[in-house]
Amino acid sequence: HRTGAETCTADTGDSIAGVLTGLERRGEGAPVRVRAVITGAFPTRDRLGGFFLQQGEADQARGLFVHAPDLSPGELGRLPPGTDVEVVGRAGIWRGQPQIEAVSSVRVCGRPGLPAAATLAVPWSEAELVARAGLRVRFEQPLTVTGSHELGLYGALHLAPERLFLPVQGPVLVLDDGSYRRWPEATAYLDPDSGTRRVGDRVSMLEGVLVYQFGAWRLHPTVQPGFESANPRPAPRLPPPGDNLRVAALNVQNYFVSLGQRGARSREEATWQQDKLIAALAGLEADLLGLIEVENRPGGSERLRAALAADGLPWVLAGGAEPAGSDAIRVDWLYRSDRLVPLGQVQRDVDPVHHRPPALARFRPVAGGAPFL
Repeated sequence: HRTGAETCTADTGDSIAGVLTGLERRGEGAPVRVRAVITGAFPTRDRLGGFFLQQGEADQARGLFVHAPDLSPGELGRLPPGTDVEVVGRAGIWRGQPQIEAVSSVRVCGRPGLPAAATLAVPWSEAELVARAGLRVRFEQPLTVTGSHELGLYGALHLAPERLFLPVQGPVLVLDDGSYRRWPEATAYLDPDSGTRRVGDRVSMLEGVLVYQFGAWRLHPTVQPGFESANPRPAPRLPPPGDNLRVAALNVQNYFVSLGQRGARSREEATWQQDKLIAALAGLEADLLGLIEVENRPGGSERLRAALAADGLPWVLAGGAEPAGSDAIRVDWLYRSDRLVPLGQVQRDVDPVHHRPPALARFRPVAGGAPFL
């Protein structure tokens, strides 16, 4: 790359709108020269490996990503947001995002400052997001964390106008961390006190560059978001159910006795997994537990039962330990014999349509009351 104070060309080169239209009509590979303002910089290969450009403001604004992962530290220092640059390269698309790639030069033309961020109200429409793709945007109202399952893996949180219990209930925006790296060394957006980030927390001061990649709308922030812990963690153990009965079910996430299969890869991981599961299962203070994703071989559910009973409670495995179905995992029931009496044997629907046969069990309370299935 070449960066420097060379005189930028007198004309403005290709418009970003023209580059986008050209990609739609002619595909990738065309040489381009674009002059625009940097709105967000995410340099080096550990991050996005480039920066975003924007031409114009309000409804006329257009944005485009520049992929230039090999810029040197000295070159990067000359390209903060708000810098007017002239970029020469080729038009391309990566993971659905238009970009300038194979960059041959980046020239600094001035430092006019950032264009105004486009505002997005809550709730937003798909059309509003499409119109602002690649632009610097700001959300006017706080959003709610509705999914944290990609936080450790990709540094991403799923946000929505309110907490969603099904993804189809409303629009979702992914708050990304300016990187697509798997398992980042430092996890973004964690609460400094709890060391986690809970679903239900509120997020404000959302400002950054909006993109559509990997099948989702994403915001790469240019301002540190503000978080409010709005869903406090409950006590680690529920109060006992008393005269009522408590039934719970838990996906034990491929609890395998066999190492190196779908579960733990080592004895250390197996111990870590089991300790977490026993803490969760015991904390439910349940009388009947449904287990999902236990290894389908003798020993899986029994080992969990024995570990759960180590504190003196009479946990019993209902239904036996023989393999059930053709899948590597199965479902099982554990019950407390001081609270429940089984009525007959556990029945499994062994129709071949079920890789994991459902398990049907009948009980009645030891203290009396109606039986249940």
